[in-house]
Amino acid sequence: MSTNTHPNDHDQHEDTLLDVEAIGGLRRMEQDLGPGLVEELIDIYLSDTPDRLVALTVAARTGDSVVLAEQSHALRSSCAQLGARSMEALCRLIEKAADAAQPLEGSRLVERLKREFDRLRPALLSECETTD
Repeated sequence: MSTNTHPNDHDQHEDTLLDVEAIGGLRRMEQDLGPGLVEELIDIYLSDTPDRLVALTVAARTGDSVVLAEQSHALRSSCAQLGARSMEALCRLIEKAADAAQPLEGSRLVERLKREFDRLRPALLSECETTD
């Protein structure tokens, strides 16, 4: 699992698969809110993201910039919460492509986003296993 070794290096931060500092912050919140918070957030993320990816794919293929921007923004927020930095960065780029009405670029980025989610899933599942 990749970690960000240079927190002030914005480009490297965006290339991080999973920022363990973000997960660590959520784990610290569990002390106040009770156990299982991280696992619940990961479960929701892993359940919701495939549907968002389908919506993004359809929006990119049909040139629906509004849905593309809305879905990428919503997914970006979830990615940020869990520390999925590379996916967060791709969502930001998809939003920009949607705002610029560049459906081909949006479609290309959505395909990259789907591949990145496939890479991220095992790292998130591993985070759930660390508390078992």
